[in-house]
Amino acid sequence: MKTKIILLATLMVVAVTTATAQIKVGVKAGVLVNSLHLNSQIGHDLTSSDNRAGFTAGIILDARLPVVGLGIEGNALYARRSTRIDEYSSSLSRDYITFPINLKYRIALPVVGKWVAPFVTTGPEFSFQINKKDESKWPGIDTNTMTCTWNVGLGVEIMSHVQVHASYGLGLTRSIKLDKNIFSDEARGKDRYWSITAAYLF
Repeated sequence: MKTKIILLATLMVVAVTTATAQIKVGVKAGVLVNSLHLNSQIGHDLTSSDNRAGFTAGIILDARLPVVGLGIEGNALYARRSTRIDEYSSSLSRDYITFPINLKYRIALPVVGKWVAPFVTTGPEFSFQINKKDESKWPGIDTNTMTCTWNVGLGVEIMSHVQVHASYGLGLTRSIKLDKNIFSDEARGKDRYWSITAAYLF
């Protein structure tokens, strides 16, 4: 419910603020390094949760607002996140369609501002899992089909078309739960991940 409320509020704000914006559309791709923050020691004992590599790709919508330097960046991306489950000697891969929506501020540089513009971003990301977990292979592991993350990042725009962006996502809602009836204790995990992407705006 909390994730749905945040999503609805975000969409309302975006709809209002982009009504008079200058909009560009582009493509984006990059790498994703995921870790899982668990609230129980049993979870840490059963998983190798750090630094599992994945990838992301999709489309970007860049809206420049009629306020100097300010904009909104919307994305629709495919993302793969993995977690190593030592108990099963295998990695659980989770595939998502994600919608990061960031407030973006471009920093005006003297002389070279027309060609190079650093920027900072922050905002929520809503993820919807699209692959069904095999219950026979992963007994006792429950994945949440909808999660919410808060992102912060920085990047650079080159010639108003190319963007290179690095960001960190801090999970706000549970993504994985381990069943205490199978693992002797209940553990809940939230995703935390770094992403490095490149985008081209048409």
